[in-house]
Amino acid sequence: MLNDVPIDRYVRITTDAFRELVDLVGGLEVFVPERMEYVDVTQKLEIDLEPGWQTLNGDQAEQFARYRKDNGDIARIQRQQILLKALRQRLVTPSVVPRLPKILRVMQQYIDTNLSLEEILALVGFGLDVGKDNIRMVLLPGRFSNADEYIASYWLMNSRGRDRVMSEYFEQEPKYKSSLRRRSSPHRVRIAVQNATDDPELGRRVARYLARNDFYNVYYVSDWPDRLSQTEIIVQQGDIKTADIVKKVLGLGRVEASSTGHLKSELTIRVGEDWLEREF
Repeated sequence: MLNDVPIDRYVRITTDAFRELVDLVGGLEVFVPERMEYVDVTQKLEIDLEPGWQTLNGDQAEQFARYRKDNGDIARIQRQQILLKALRQRLVTPSVVPRLPKILRVMQQYIDTNLSLEEILALVGFGLDVGKDNIRMVLLPGRFSNADEYIASYWLMNSRGRDRVMSEYFEQEPKYKSSLRRRSSPHRVRIAVQNATDDPELGRRVARYLARNDFYNVYYVSDWPDRLSQTEIIVQQGDIKTADIVKKVLGLGRVEASSTGHLKSELTIRVGEDWLEREF
């Protein structure tokens, strides 16, 4: 499915391991965008989280990851990416770094992997040196299936989007390169604009600015509940090159290489206070 990319090593981790790891590092700082309340008796799952910035313990982090009342499994993938980035941030804090060897020993009982201990330690050391802007996560481009296609709901992968992701992220070219040659214009990329300031009209102004700069497929969505000082350009479907073009056009912002934006977009722009300063 991934154009035969070679998989040399794997790590398989249980939910028990995730809970334990979060508790070992002292919890994760996460922004909960909405009230999350859900009970599933069959899975023995009870979710009860308040909105806003919180330090989640292991049990709460699992609740955050497993909540599925908003767009099901795909929204869960988004929240898993949020948790993984928060975990990485926690692992590089001065209070946690000295405890990493002990944490690794505890975690070994929960992990199935073909990595040797030496390889694990080398990867941990490498990971601590990688800047957060160089960590990239991607959701394979696709769409939700329609009711007339399947009885259940599935995420249907877009093969051209897959080819682009595998080429840009893994240097793995498809057998037939015609799909890459047919790459659409950056100006036709579907862009969602989301206001993350107190100015209620800002999203519309940014959308109009992009339209004046020949971006033809722009729409705005409901405001992001957390105020941002810096604009974020979220690479929803893995198109880093177009995100860099948009950043140049805007003249500000930070490219966020994760799929945590609006699901129907290719890029999501969360407009922060820096845009208001630019206007002023």
